[in-house]
Formats: sequence, C-alpha cells, structure tokens
Amino acid sequence: MKRKVVKQGPCTLMVSLPAEWTKKFGVIKGDSLDIEEINKDLIISVDKEVKIQSVEFNAKGLDSKHLKRYVREIYKMGYDEIKIYYDGKNTISELQDYISKVLMGYEIVEQHPSSIVIKCISKVLDNEFETILRRAFLVTMELSNEILNRIKVSDFKSLKNVSVLEETNDKLTNFCQRVLNKNGYKMYVKTHFMYTLVWQLEKIADQYNYMCKYLIDNSDIKLDKDVLNVFERTSNLFKEFYELFYNYSKEKLMSFTKNSKKLIVDLMELQSNSKAKQDYVLAHLSVISTKIANLTGPVIGIMI
Repeated sequence: MKRKVVKQGPCTLMVSLPAEWTKKFGVIKGDSLDIEEINKDLIISVDKEVKIQSVEFNAKGLDSKHLKRYVREIYKMGYDEIKIYYDGKNTISELQDYISKVLMGYEIVEQHPSSIVIKCISKVLDNEFETILRRAFLVTMELSNEILNRIKVSDFKSLKNVSVLEETNDKLTNFCQRVLNKNGYKMYVKTHFMYTLVWQLEKIADQYNYMCKYLIDNSDIKLDKDVLNVFERTSNLFKEFYELFYNYSKEKLMSFTKNSKKLIVDLMELQSNSKAKQDYVLAHLSVISTKIANLTGPVIGIMI
C-alpha cells in the first residue's frame, strides 16, 4: 500500500489513513493514535476494539469433520459472528459440542432449519492473551508429565483421561491465535513470531495425543528403560523452553540448544536399534523434541 506525503504549513508532512482500516477500528476525527518508530518503519496502532466482523458461508455438502475445521479457522481469523447454511441431521449437536470444547467464547445463538448463527459472547477474554498463553504452556507440560507417569506404571487405560488435556490445549491455543489475528501482538512486528510459537504449542500437544491413542490400543507394549529415559528428557526439554521463554537469557538459549540437539541425536540412535512397537513412540518423541527445539526461532524474534 502506497500513500503520498502531503505538506501542510511550513514544516508539517501528512499522509492519509486507509479508509478500510479506519472503518474496521472505528477511527474518527479527534482520536489519538499510537505511533511507534522501528528503524525505517512507523507502526500506527489504535487502542480500540475491532468492530464486530461477520461472515456467511455455505456448508452444504461438507461432512461434520470438515464443517468443524471451517468454523475453527473462521474463529482463529477473528470473526465475531458466523452464519452457516447447512444440511445434515446431526450437524447442530455435534458442532455445539465441538464449540464448547475448543472455541472459547463462541456460542450458537440462533438455530433455523437450514442455518445457524454463531456469535462471540465474551469480549473480556481478548485482554487475557498473556494469561491464556501461559496456561497453554502449563497444560502441555502437564500432558507430557501425566503420560510419562502412567507409562512408568503401565497404566495405559487411564491415558483416556489424560488426553482431555490435549483438548484444553486446543482451546487455549485456538484462542491465542484468534487474538493475534484480530489484534496482533503487543509489539505488532513480532506478531508472526508469536503466532508461530502458539501454533507449535498446539502441534506438540497433538503429537502427545497421537501417542496416547497408540498406547491405549497397544496396552501390551513394554518400553525399555532407554525409551523412558528419552521420554523424560523430552518432557524436561519442554520445561526448559518454558523457563527460557519466561525468563530469557542468552546463556539459557545456548544451553537449551545444546540439550535439544543431544536429545534429537540420541533419539535417532535409539530408533535405529529399536523394537517394532517402540518405534512408534520414539517417532513421536522425535517429532516432539524437534518441534520444541524449533521454538528457538520465534522466541529469539520475540525477545530481540
């Protein structure tokens, strides 16, 4: 987007604000805007709520699984109201259950024979990004620790209860992505770094959930001591990243990088000599540890 500079008076230079942006945020004459200078860039921001955004889409022909995906992505995009035209006898009950589990603040407020309206009924939550983000970290740590504790005592049946934590992670990370898309991060130029970090938090929890399902279906599995050891080291690596993120230092960053590389190498070595059923667990631990290690990129961008 280009704007011409206009001179007003002997020394005042002015540019116009994009009409679409001013309408979106309700900017009017006399409002105060925040201007942040970052090298050659000027970041203009406004301390206002985004006006309610609505969207309609035709969901006819979509199965329940893909309807949920559509609604989730629209939620993340920051829309406050969705009108859906649908078919399918079980759509409403299944969608309502999904919304209550993973889309914080959304509710079905209107229901008609061939359409529904979903609205965001909670505005206060948008100001709680930092609190919700920390909860997402803590829930993911709890998920990892609880799986490990149950594996140590071969209590695979109770992993069904633990996997509920992955749904909680989904709810928290979906919310964080929604806020970032809607309002940006507190330092706007770092929004994409934070979004990447939140997205990876969700994917790490997904891997733990896949592992849970596998262990429940293969409850006769016997994990070697070495496998349990790398599992524990993977859990500790995530905890180390959490401490790095909330109490950042260059020394912690270098220590984290060293530990993550060593763990990934050890996991690869174990996989090359592993028993068949253990391969699946080791594969997930490898993916998880790699995703945790890759979090250093966005965290450096955020902390600079």
